[in-house]
Amino acid sequence: MKKHFFIGFITLLTCATILTAGCMSSNTSPTPSPASNTTAISTSTASPTSAQSNVVVVTPAPLPTQQTPSTQAPHSTKIGVWAGYMGMPAMWLSDPVNNPVKRGNEVSLRIWIDASNGKSPCRPVNYYIDDAAAGGTWNSKPGGGDDCYAGLPGGTGGLSLHSQDTTKLSPGWHTLKIDFLGDAVYAPSQWTGQFLVV
Repeated sequence: MKKHFFIGFITLLTCATILTAGCMSSNTSPTPSPASNTTAISTSTASPTSAQSNVVVVTPAPLPTQQTPSTQAPHSTKIGVWAGYMGMPAMWLSDPVNNPVKRGNEVSLRIWIDASNGKSPCRPVNYYIDDAAAGGTWNSKPGGGDDCYAGLPGGTGGLSLHSQDTTKLSPGWHTLKIDFLGDAVYAPSQWTGQFLVV
């Protein structure tokens, strides 16, 4: 009789242990809803003294790297020079030997800027005679547009040397330099020419 009681007790204890283990473990594990910026990592651990547990760790996914826009190099430019009257060139610059500047006479020129993107930017320029700021009147079209083409009365500006300006020039050869300083869109450029004063 003691033997049957002992076997029954062991059987009852075994059933109770199995039922208790079944109630402690879970058949489903929580999972996060799918999202584009999270990553789910599921880990299971078990030890002889504790029931199995599921741990879900949610860590944010790294944000996509933002790409910086590529910086484009400024468009190259070239300065063109003409007199501005009926498309005539500035003869005192294009043929100085046969068209010298007479001291006391007025001379002028107009300029335009050709850019590699097909535009003619309207920007001011600087004028120098023998590396000193040229006298006279410096004209430039206001604004920063891109439509100062070379047609009459086009161009981005010009230089007019008045009689008092040419009187100050010594006889002989002089160098006229025109500087376009450029900006973020258009690269700088320079035009240089020789003229003769008599």
